[in-house]
Amino acid sequence: MGLCEAVREIAEAISASKGITTSGERLVVELFRLMPLYRDIGNLNAWETALQDVFAEADDQSDVGYLLERVFAFGRYNMYAAFDVDGTERALGALRSMLSENGIPLPSATRLTSW
Repeated sequence: MGLCEAVREIAEAISASKGITTSGERLVVELFRLMPLYRDIGNLNAWETALQDVFAEADDQSDVGYLLERVFAFGRYNMYAAFDVDGTERALGALRSMLSENGIPLPSATRLTSW
């Protein structure tokens, strides 16, 4: 599984477990779901920009908003450097722990080795 697919699955898990209550949260989840398509067209920068704009406008201070921001940070982890497999695994482990503490189960992940 690639990192983009992992972001999509994590967003779906948050949505299913916590519920999405605002338009901003819904748009963020939809953009997370679209990450693999942005990768496929070779424009993750547009994905990042779209999410930055939504986060700036929504200013969501809720628990769900915080979790979505952490998923965004994970999704951007390798944006401006070579893909770091070990660092990505550490980041996913930390995110997985945080989500588990918030009652959000994630399927067992395979090693993320690419976008």
